[in-house]
Amino acid sequence: MADFFSDIRARKVFIILNVLVFMVLGWFISAQIPPLYEAHAYIKLESPESSYDMIGEREILQSSDFIKQVIIQQRLTSDPELNPLLIQKIPSNRQYHTDLTKLGGQFKSLSLPEPVFEEGDNKSIMDEIIHNIRGRLKVRAISQSNIMEIGYTSKVAGNAAHVANAIAKTYLEFHLHKKSIELQKQVALLKAHLSAMRDQAEASLNALDGYQRKHDIRIERGKAFDPFYAPQFLHERDHAPKPIKLAKPVNVPSKDSSSKLVTELNIRLSELQQKLSKLSERYGPKHPTMINLNKEIRFVRSELHRQKAGKAVKQKTQESAMPENPKRSVQENIKDKPVHIPLQKIADLRELFRDLEERELFYREALREYAALNIQNNLGDDDMQILVDAEIPHDPISPNKPYIMGLFAVLGGLFAIAVILFQRQKDRGFRKKTQLEALTGQTCLAMIPGMKKMPPKEMANYILNQPASPLAEMTRTLHVLLKLRTDPLKQEGRGKVVSITSSLPGEGKTTLSVLLGRISATSGEKVILIDCDLRRPSISKILPAKGQKNLVDYLTGQASLDDIIEKDVDTGMHKIYARSVPNTALNLVQSEKMKNLIATLRKVYDVVLIDTPACLAASDAVVLTFLSDYSLYCVNWNKTPRDIVTIGLKTFTDMGYQNMSMVLTNVDMSQHIKYEQGAVPYYYNHYREYYQN
Repeated sequence: MADFFSDIRARKVFIILNVLVFMVLGWFISAQIPPLYEAHAYIKLESPESSYDMIGEREILQSSDFIKQVIIQQRLTSDPELNPLLIQKIPSNRQYHTDLTKLGGQFKSLSLPEPVFEEGDNKSIMDEIIHNIRGRLKVRAISQSNIMEIGYTSKVAGNAAHVANAIAKTYLEFHLHKKSIELQKQVALLKAHLSAMRDQAEASLNALDGYQRKHDIRIERGKAFDPFYAPQFLHERDHAPKPIKLAKPVNVPSKDSSSKLVTELNIRLSELQQKLSKLSERYGPKHPTMINLNKEIRFVRSELHRQKAGKAVKQKTQESAMPENPKRSVQENIKDKPVHIPLQKIADLRELFRDLEERELFYREALREYAALNIQNNLGDDDMQILVDAEIPHDPISPNKPYIMGLFAVLGGLFAIAVILFQRQKDRGFRKKTQLEALTGQTCLAMIPGMKKMPPKEMANYILNQPASPLAEMTRTLHVLLKLRTDPLKQEGRGKVVSITSSLPGEGKTTLSVLLGRISATSGEKVILIDCDLRRPSISKILPAKGQKNLVDYLTGQASLDDIIEKDVDTGMHKIYARSVPNTALNLVQSEKMKNLIATLRKVYDVVLIDTPACLAASDAVVLTFLSDYSLYCVNWNKTPRDIVTIGLKTFTDMGYQNMSMVLTNVDMSQHIKYEQGAVPYYYNHYREYYQN
């Protein structure tokens, strides 16, 4: 996991570039998507006290019949956005949308051609328009309230607000029409019930009058009933045959119905005036509701005036007819008209009067309910109204460019990480010392920087010309660590022999041998470098040879030791070259003469460096390693596969060789700092001047 995060940190520039590229791609894609605008209107359905079925009302708003009614009333068939037939017949949809946005979505104000439907296509086109509107319509009941939210989405801002308001207005009219029909049905039923109750009251009155006629009883008659509460019955009252007035029975209290009626009319007038004040804020004086309400107020006022006038006349008449001496009048009436009525008849009369009064009371209550229904039918439903009209939206809801760009930024980061993981699986090289040590179990002594675009000859001279460069410092560090490790192995009076090998050719072992030999020589040690790669000798390519004799000539007896040793003029290092003899290379390096040569050089020099072939390319390296005291195993940074290094090391560990350390060569220091953790980047950034000349 730590290596993975090291890779992420090392490739952060790559990740950032991918994120930026994907964000630009997301912006470009979002710019190609047509914008969508959404407008919202809010309707108050009924008072919270009523048990309104919000789910049912939402289904009504989304029903095909209701949407069809909106389409017809608002002429939405002329909208190219909804009608697929107009998309083909109207070439300039962009101009249509521009004009529609300026006008706020008023379809009727635009001179659009009416859609031309072929015979048989009308229903299918209408169904498709209904389907398009239903897909753009969103109806939501706000929780714990009686408010319904109507949202509509369109490509044109004005269109969205217009259609949302049209749906709200049509739904309000639809609901009021439905309620009006129900009220009319109730009024018709109540009217029929009133007629039946009127007939029953008349029958009771006729029964009372008939009973008195039959038994020749003359009692002052009370008022039977007077249906003046409802204006619908005024004509019937004025033209109907007047009933016979009956005398008021003895001991039956009469009700002052006119006073009670005046009180009720005053209350009703106050209610109507309050309703008029409330509705005047929403409707103008010419609105049908306001006209009906004013008409009703005028009627109640006239009736109140008539009742007050009638009550005053009646009171005057009673006062004028009242005798001066009530006792004397009663006695004279009794004396003039003695009445002898049996108790049974008095009981019957009382029962008849009671029945008449009950029927009259029921009739008046029904009249009052009838009048209330008529007023409600004329005024409409005050509880249901449009709370907030939809306004033209300024910002589109889609595409959400910040969201899309953020999403593409995440996708870009994930894509970069996927690429890094893929490369990580494909490239199994070593980037850090800790990786190499953890896999091989061997100590990594140094990391030798690679010099880009530099020939080997110049690189050999670079450490001399730039002694404070990172390459020179790292090689010098390797020399010190190697000396500390090989001193315990050094026998008294004898030099130490160090072999340098690698898994594959081209990993920098020959260059490291030359650099290490020159650094050791400049430090005052007596050093000799031997090119023992008898298959692909390379030291002569870095340090040109002057003589003609080499190691092969010495091992075959064609030259002496003094003939094959040359001196490096710049550093004083001695060197022995070789030439390619692949067929006899193994026999030469494992010969007794080769062993004697190493033993002789050990006695003369402080350090003997042996440049060996790659261990997986030839077995010469194993033989030469066992002739040395210590061995350096070179691994090309971030290139040599890990399994190759493991196989190469196994060649030595299987034979019990232990004195070996690892060296990472050709290290890209700028990239290495990115992969390292902890204080290494801090160290390189703050002490870089130590590696500058």
